[in-house]
Amino acid sequence: MKRAFLLLTLVGAMLLAHAGGVPAQQNDTLAASPSSQPGRFVPERVIVKLEEGASTEDLEALNRGIGARTEERIAPHILPTLYTVKLLPGGPSVERAIRQYEASPAVAYAEPDYIVTHASDDPYYADGSLWGLNNTGQSSGTPDADIDAPEAWDVPPSDPTSGEQETVVAVIDEGVQHTHDDLEGNVWTNPGETAENGIDDDNNGYVDDIHGWDFYSNNNSTYDGTGDDHGTHVAGTIGAMGNNKAGVVGVNHSKVKIITAKFLGPNGGSTSNAIKALDYVTDLKLNRGVNNLGLTSNSWGGGGYSQGLHDAIKRAGDADILFVAAAGNGGSDGVGDDNDATPHYPSSYDLPNVIAVAATNRKDNKTSFSNYGATSVDLGAPGAGIYSTIPDNSYGSYSGTSMATPHVSGALALLMSKDPTLLTDPKTTDDGHIRAKGQLFDGVDPVPSLQGKTVTGGRLNVTKALGVVPPPEVKNVNPTHAATGAAPNANVTAAFSEEMDPATLNTSTVTLVEDGTATPLAAAVTVSADGKTATLDPDADLKQSTTYTATVKGGSTGVMSNAGKALVSDKVWYFTTADTTAPQVESVSPSNAATGVLLGTNVTAAFSEEMDPATVTKDTFTLVKSGSTKKLSATVSYDAASRTAKLDPYGSSRTLLSKCTKYKATVKGGSSGVKDKAGNPLAADEVWYFTTKC
Repeated sequence: MKRAFLLLTLVGAMLLAHAGGVPAQQNDTLAASPSSQPGRFVPERVIVKLEEGASTEDLEALNRGIGARTEERIAPHILPTLYTVKLLPGGPSVERAIRQYEASPAVAYAEPDYIVTHASDDPYYADGSLWGLNNTGQSSGTPDADIDAPEAWDVPPSDPTSGEQETVVAVIDEGVQHTHDDLEGNVWTNPGETAENGIDDDNNGYVDDIHGWDFYSNNNSTYDGTGDDHGTHVAGTIGAMGNNKAGVVGVNHSKVKIITAKFLGPNGGSTSNAIKALDYVTDLKLNRGVNNLGLTSNSWGGGGYSQGLHDAIKRAGDADILFVAAAGNGGSDGVGDDNDATPHYPSSYDLPNVIAVAATNRKDNKTSFSNYGATSVDLGAPGAGIYSTIPDNSYGSYSGTSMATPHVSGALALLMSKDPTLLTDPKTTDDGHIRAKGQLFDGVDPVPSLQGKTVTGGRLNVTKALGVVPPPEVKNVNPTHAATGAAPNANVTAAFSEEMDPATLNTSTVTLVEDGTATPLAAAVTVSADGKTATLDPDADLKQSTTYTATVKGGSTGVMSNAGKALVSDKVWYFTTADTTAPQVESVSPSNAATGVLLGTNVTAAFSEEMDPATVTKDTFTLVKSGSTKKLSATVSYDAASRTAKLDPYGSSRTLLSKCTKYKATVKGGSSGVKDKAGNPLAADEVWYFTTKC
């Protein structure tokens, strides 16, 4: 396998080796439904469909009884019986109102007004493989340890009239499979060239540079097969096509074009070719009319300081082109190094257009392999187990700061597409690319593992970089939704995506209700020191084997973040408590101290609750002669209907018990004894004696 970060070494020229990874684990996701899973919906609103023949008077009568008012007909000319109703203050919850409406014969159905947002239908996005874009906690990750890409896609452009504009990104790397099913629509085509006419139409010195140039082989073949996996992978993270029902999706999947500036081959690449590639890109913007070229993505590095490369990067900066670079993957030991102490080039060039990127994992920790630097590495981005495009129309998972870098490149391309003023003309004094860099830095999510390790101390968040403060979300709850076996003495917690206003987290906004009742349980609500977790501590233990519904209230009267943003809708989940009561032996036969017991008698023990039959055996239900330890040969059975265990001492031989003999019966307790269906053991051995007839 190839190594994900391209490490240039000096062998005559600077050479490069790299590696990939393993396929990312896929997680199936289930669509939420009102009855089976908690969902996001408009608080205090219900959609109601009346039966044919039902009237608005029927609906108004229902509203008066429930505590609601009609808002509007949703589609009066198409479906005049479909309404939204507004629940009045002090009225029922959305869930309860739905049950009340649906109990009426006048109502065909009632349902929440779910909040729907733009999302990709690409299978590896939908199944959770692209955790770096949207981390819901899949594959044991930390919810929201991502760049908030879906939220960013929904942010409107700065100028709604002109809409989003196309941004061009140059991938300076290996080649890119421009015919890949998930890339071909976002591959740049040189507007100044006529394909395959053998003429340098745009007079830039490169004949038929249709999709870019191969500086390694000095030809226009920007893709040479499976060896171009690293460049193809990088390109997919930046701009794989979205909503095409195929593969993955890039950070900027709809308004991006990717130039291939290949300078790495099977034996690495040279600094001189890196400079050629960079200057080729700069010339396209300055002299060939590619005015919307905003940045280069550079997942490579190694060697020492090069003034030539430094100057080429500076020339790109003078043309308002950002240079996004991987911070590096440590040395031969695979452990990340401090770039402040030992510079890593090109990411360590101290130029205003350079952005150095470290790698984080799905738990928001800096990866062990990632380089760092309090003054030389700017921010982190997802870089472990990153799924993207690879050659032959395939997909694969790689790890490295190489994978973190295109997340930042795609984010910058998205910023520039949403706000084209960031794509400035180098002939003006407006340095839009530097403003884009500033927005990127200002919008990071602070991450403890990057504090003191990077300039910003944070991980990329493209939504915040767009200047949007997203509403808070409930990311984790405990007990989890639909959990069974919850401890009756456990507290209920809700973890939020950001710091919350503690004044809004109280017994009115965080509640717990026993099923079949309406009154929230008496409890105390506390907030963690970081403001991100609310804990509800009931005044008394919960009932055993009972279902409870927990709610964190959303909307204008619900919980708020410190930024003043409300939870969009109620977060509702339910769980069932465990049975923690130890079983008891309620009766035995023969009874304790019985005499004159007939020789044909079986021994039985009846329990207080249903037992686990697998624990009722000849080892846990025994019979011995008093004073002996030798267990009598017997068969043991359990009848669930009567909750009774039976010991038959005769077996197939029908050997009778001895006359005039005292026997000791034992049902074993403790961890190795009999247990109920919930796994609770009998507290102690149940022992009794009887004497047979003479």
